[in-house]
Amino acid sequence: MKFSVLIFFLIVLILFSCKRNHEKDLNYIHLEQISKRLASDLTNVEKDLLNAAQIIQHKIDFEKGIDWEKQHRYILNQNNVLSAQSDENNCAVFLPSGIEVTQKLKKTIINSEPIDTLLIDICYKNRIVNQVYFLDTNSFLRIFPYINVGKQFLPTIRLTEFNTYKTIASKPFFENKAYWINDPYADPSGRGWIISCVSPLYYHDQFFGIISADIMLKSICEKHLSSESEMFIIINTNGELLSCTKKAASFLKIPLKNDYPYYKPFTEDIFLSGNPSLLNSHKKNIRKAVKSLIQGKNMVELIYESNKTIIYSSKIKETNWLLLKIIN
Repeated sequence: MKFSVLIFFLIVLILFSCKRNHEKDLNYIHLEQISKRLASDLTNVEKDLLNAAQIIQHKIDFEKGIDWEKQHRYILNQNNVLSAQSDENNCAVFLPSGIEVTQKLKKTIINSEPIDTLLIDICYKNRIVNQVYFLDTNSFLRIFPYINVGKQFLPTIRLTEFNTYKTIASKPFFENKAYWINDPYADPSGRGWIISCVSPLYYHDQFFGIISADIMLKSICEKHLSSESEMFIIINTNGELLSCTKKAASFLKIPLKNDYPYYKPFTEDIFLSGNPSLLNSHKKNIRKAVKSLIQGKNMVELIYESNKTIIYSSKIKETNWLLLKIIN
């Protein structure tokens, strides 16, 4: 009799353990599915951006002859800022004041018009992309969707002096190579906190400019982390919080980061700063758990607020982020 009872309890224990392990597996599988969907989105953006870069570099003749006097699309305002006639279905165009509009630059402006179609296609094919632009070495800009450049930019702004452009300009050139600007920053064009996939452009073996696809952190969360009932967190390899669901913020007692408030036009780079790092959490077991996840573990168990808690992790290699899921 005692032996039968012991066997029964062993079977129950095994079944319970199997059930718990199955639940763990399902949670990790769910996290991996979200991570793979996000990675697929980012990979598609990079692929389409590189295709556009190839066309710009090899299919567009920027030195083709033009008749500037006969064109009516581009205008200089009272501040000597060049823009285009308003067309919300097309790209906005911007050239700051103080730039001499030479014949060579006029050719670039006119002959770069086919780039508009490439930018629009990237935006329409990739729902996660919020903005795409071409920027040359003269700070000449083509950007989609359309923005009011006169209101958004100071007349004298040099977009080539901002971090995104300077970072890519300093990179070695490899054919079919794009770079991710994965430290979120405030978009000078008004889109809030963004990351960017950027490709350098070369023409006749000379650095010519960049093409960039910008993605709002808000868009990533709305598409992939919109659950009201689950706890998801995105961190970088320093443990810094980039984004999370409301429930995760409440659970860990960390403030949600608001979108960037645009009070005035930009004059310099503004990066997402002041976010807490989970490596500096006031809870030692959180610090220890996150450190283990950053070092490569895909699951840790801990006691948090007197409850058993599991944190799963999946790496997003395109941006070198970690996507975490908390089960409590």
